[in-house]
Amino acid sequence: MTPMEPISTDEKKREIVFFVQLVGLTQFYQREALLCFEAKALFAAGILIASALESVLLERCLLDKIKIIKSITWKSLNKTEGTSFVETLQQNRGVTLNTLLSLAKELEWFPTGPISNETTSKLIENLGENNRCYILEWLRDYPSGDELFQETSALARESRNYIHPAVCIREGIKIESKIGKRTFVFVMVVLSLLQVKIDQMYKAVTAKPLCEERL
Repeated sequence: MTPMEPISTDEKKREIVFFVQLVGLTQFYQREALLCFEAKALFAAGILIASALESVLLERCLLDKIKIIKSITWKSLNKTEGTSFVETLQQNRGVTLNTLLSLAKELEWFPTGPISNETTSKLIENLGENNRCYILEWLRDYPSGDELFQETSALARESRNYIHPAVCIREGIKIESKIGKRTFVFVMVVLSLLQVKIDQMYKAVTAKPLCEERL
């Protein structure tokens, strides 16, 4: 299906259902990651928050479909002919976390300026008012722009290797809790940043806040 072709009712329904499912999964991963972080299970927190990032990037794909389809990254995917947009997103062989991060970079989903007040508010919403001081400490010297993207992308990608023992041994990866803490902090900031934009895009289309869909 090209960007100019009309979308079928069934296809639109599948997109809506997939989006709502993703919103629920994002919240689940975030909640579990925060529980692990507060319990000092930092490695587990890093793994889970990387899954939340993948989920929220898929949310953004559904809201930015036309730009996605026109992108170089999307066109380069080895897609099955006749497969719908949602079906392609759900085929993990093609649309991996690496693919989603490439789309984010190509379409400039990460702003280049400093962390906004909206993102800070979303962070406090995600982590709880009791963590306000901790959050402000994180943001004091936090990188922005390309540095933010590169660091977060590397941490998220690496987190996938940590759950595979053979990969850890082959690559000589040293598993440490502090790696999980750094992953949690960086990815949570980027996650909140992305959610601010997604909330705005969703409200522009539906005239209601996305929080009504969050499970």
